[in-house]
Amino acid sequence: MQTTVSRLASHKNSANLDIRLRFSSAYPVWRAIIVDREQVHVSVFLPGRRGIEADQYSMKKPEEQIAHAVIKSYQLAWKQAQEVAL
Repeated sequence: MQTTVSRLASHKNSANLDIRLRFSSAYPVWRAIIVDREQVHVSVFLPGRRGIEADQYSMKKPEEQIAHAVIKSYQLAWKQAQEVAL
């Protein structure tokens, strides 16, 4: 994890990006990529398997109720997680 934190900090500084990082003690259920708070790409974490081995679903928030739920779940988890300085 420390290597990932270091890489993110390096990218943030070298490219002047707004990168924010938080850690949570809760085990993740979803792997989600949310683009512009609208487009959602989501998959689940399967027991004993790598994250990339699960099917990925893509949807838009206005069109799919599940996209809205994934975004709300992410926002709640983010709010409760501990911020890490980069």
